[in-house]
Amino acid sequence: MRQIHILSFLLLLLACGINCQIALRLHVQAVAIEGKSIVIVIEKVTGAPTCSISTAKPDGTVIHTGTVTLTLANTQHQIPSTAIGSITNSFFAKSTFTCQLNSEELVFSHQTYVYSQEDFGQNELPGLFLLFIDMSSQQSSPTTIGVSVDRANTDTTCRTESTDTSKVTIDVSGPFTLDSQIVQIIATKTGSSDFAFVKATCEVASKSFINYIPIYFASGSTDLWVSATGDPHFEQVVNDISTLEKKHICYDVTGTTGDYIYIAGFSMKGIKIFGQLKDDYYMHKIVVQTPFGNMSFSIDSFTLDNKKTFAWNHSLQNLLLATDQFKYHIKNSKMIVITERRSSFSIKIQKSTHGLGEFHLDVSFKTVPEDYPQMTGLLGDVGKKHFTFYSMIQSNRDESEFKSVAVIVNNNLIRGRLQNRKDQISCWLMDINDILKPFKISNYLLQKI
Repeated sequence: MRQIHILSFLLLLLACGINCQIALRLHVQAVAIEGKSIVIVIEKVTGAPTCSISTAKPDGTVIHTGTVTLTLANTQHQIPSTAIGSITNSFFAKSTFTCQLNSEELVFSHQTYVYSQEDFGQNELPGLFLLFIDMSSQQSSPTTIGVSVDRANTDTTCRTESTDTSKVTIDVSGPFTLDSQIVQIIATKTGSSDFAFVKATCEVASKSFINYIPIYFASGSTDLWVSATGDPHFEQVVNDISTLEKKHICYDVTGTTGDYIYIAGFSMKGIKIFGQLKDDYYMHKIVVQTPFGNMSFSIDSFTLDNKKTFAWNHSLQNLLLATDQFKYHIKNSKMIVITERRSSFSIKIQKSTHGLGEFHLDVSFKTVPEDYPQMTGLLGDVGKKHFTFYSMIQSNRDESEFKSVAVIVNNNLIRGRLQNRKDQISCWLMDINDILKPFKISNYLLQKI
């Protein structure tokens, strides 16, 4: 599909040394449209590994699997249009690659943003552009990433930026045109994290496309698209029934853009809390239903239970508002605390910036395990489960490995992994669908409320 860029690949070979059995460049189509296939190109540098490919929706549903052996300089693989099917909402399709050669294994992920026909508004892409990363079994800093196109096009303009310069810096930001088919970017590690993202924005024919290039500074099987959230989306305290100790657990929730997560309900108060998803992973709207009226909070505005709406911006600092049933303390342009007047029950809504550099909303409230019998929603149902934690397992491998623990949840054996969170208490990260068995997270995702 394109010529191999000799200098870049020589640099990759030098970085690998004599012990590098697997080295490759992966090109993944940045955006796709419902009804069209997704293109993946793998360029071989060293070795002839066999790579399995698994592509999944944000809820974990696998829509495609395949296998390729890198015997040729360029190997092209397509995810067929039938794998996408008919969709009403756009989503990120994450492809995970597991490449093996002899005793070496290299695992990494990339993603494609799939537009629904309704969201995109036309049947064809104005051009095919791909994001690429260099990967090897001796991955280190610096590493090469970039943008490529199927044909040179002076009408396509792109720009790139680090989403967190404390983790990674890049030598090319643009804007630049793709008149030479490929633009290579050197990404250099600046902190202690082995993982980071670079945001890529390309514009062509009045269309603007955004995606994120994963940066790996170490080989390993860490799922960047989960750790990109910073901290896991949900955290709560549960009782370990074997020791009666309180344990902090956490889990990620993904769905479809526009879905509402039923976060929690407080049956004695008649209060229910929902979060609406943006970009499949993050919440951009919080709705609080009460018997006295509903509240809603977005990035730019909020509406009280008496239906009065206010802009949420820098002009609001330490402002107190009140209705018959609730008090609202707008502490600043990023935090609001709602307190029920007849009790000390409170809800905190906060704007945060996630690992991809954009605002989203967090919601929190103080609960203890003794509250769970009167709670509903995701947090209530998880809290009602019976958790038994067993001895922690410490890996003998390097620091990229996580401590893990075996946990029995209502007679189901699952695995927990220690998640260290900056400036917060560490928690045991678990798969939410494992916790909820026999139910799934889809039971808590609603299209409307």
